[in-house]
Amino acid sequence: MKVFARPIIATLLLFFSVAVPAQTLQGAVDWNRHVSLGFGLSGQVKVVTVQAGDAVVRDGVLAELDATLFQIALDKAANTEKLSQVEMEGQQADFEREQTLFDEGSLSTVQLELEALELVRAESAYRNAQLERQAAQYLLGLARLKAPFNAWVIESGFSPGQFVNPDSDESPEITLAERGRYLAKTRIDGQAIGAFSGNPEVRVRIGDRIFEAISSHIGLEPVHQAPDQAQYSFTVEFATDELIRPGTPCAVVLP
Repeated sequence: MKVFARPIIATLLLFFSVAVPAQTLQGAVDWNRHVSLGFGLSGQVKVVTVQAGDAVVRDGVLAELDATLFQIALDKAANTEKLSQVEMEGQQADFEREQTLFDEGSLSTVQLELEALELVRAESAYRNAQLERQAAQYLLGLARLKAPFNAWVIESGFSPGQFVNPDSDESPEITLAERGRYLAKTRIDGQAIGAFSGNPEVRVRIGDRIFEAISSHIGLEPVHQAPDQAQYSFTVEFATDELIRPGTPCAVVLP
């Protein structure tokens, strides 16, 4: 009897291991990242390159201000930098000549120190000119509004010819949502958390499509306190190139 009992027990164990269903949590899809962007300086909108519904790539230009004054400021700063460089190099040559005279005994220590001080001033003026040029270049860059990541354009408040002021309470913005990454948001109870413990085999199901989880996060505090069990927010990140609208029903499948 014992000989026949072993294969029967093994078959039953295999049956129950296969028959145990995976836990499924119902939820909804949301954007992974959702941002609103505006210009960091005042000016007149020159061109708007996108509209709601467009797909944009990282660093793609969304809109531009009239950058004429910013370009002039950059050109002036660049000219000042070149002039300061020439003056510094001339002062370096003067100091080297004075140093030679000092070494030969034809120049006093006081005169050499004065020449060294003039060189320090020339070097400082050149470094300040470099900083002024960098600041002007930075402001010119702010005249172009760029996408921080691959995204969908949700809404654009810009129009060509429009004047914008970032200090205004009604300053226009462009709203973007990250393209290619989504979140499946649901709730999980305390008992399931203990069984889950960061298992990497979590999947997201939307209709008949299955997506592997990239990462997941369980909230630390309960979002719903039922009489018998607390529930916590459970967010799963997944990737797809297709557009999935926020609010689309989904299921998070735990092994």
